[in-house]
Formats: sequence, structure tokens, C-alpha cells
Amino acid sequence: MPRSSVLGWYQFPEPEGRGYREEDLRDPALVKELFDYCQILYAVISKEGWDFLLSTHGLEELYRIDCRSGWHDSSNLAAFRADLEMERSAAPDRL
Repeated sequence: MPRSSVLGWYQFPEPEGRGYREEDLRDPALVKELFDYCQILYAVISKEGWDFLLSTHGLEELYRIDCRSGWHDSSNLAAFRADLEMERSAAPDRL
């Protein structure tokens, strides 16, 4: 059963913004879109969202998406893993 909770959030359009749910984050194009917004500090991903992204796409696919986005500018998979762990540790549990 899909989660009904918001796993990622983008602040526009105002005033409510846009929530990204499980069904959205199954799509790599929407994951890249969310990463692009996170890069400019207009979006956030919850810990629950990071867990979902990792279980759905895996670390290597998220690294490929991130390389297209340019959010972390990680030089390799190990550096991306460290960046992702930092992002997850700073993330809110839920949105």
C-alpha cells in the first residue's frame, strides 16, 4: 500500500508548495526534479523519504540521478554515500 505521507516537499507554488509522495518518487525524473530543488534550498527530503529512495532506487541509481542533477557534485559513489548520510542525518523524520 502506498504511503499517503509526504516524503519530499518543494516550497512552490505558494502558499502550500508541492508534496512528493511515494508514487511520485518511483519516477527517476521526479527524483531528479526534487534533487534540483534541494540544490537551490527550495525543497527538503525527510528521513522517511531517503529510506524510500534508497530502497526503491538503490545507492548507485541515486548517484546517477544526482550526477545529472549536480546537487552534491560528489566525485564518486563513496563520496555520494557520505553526502547522502549527511543529508539523511540532518533531515526531519517526517514532513
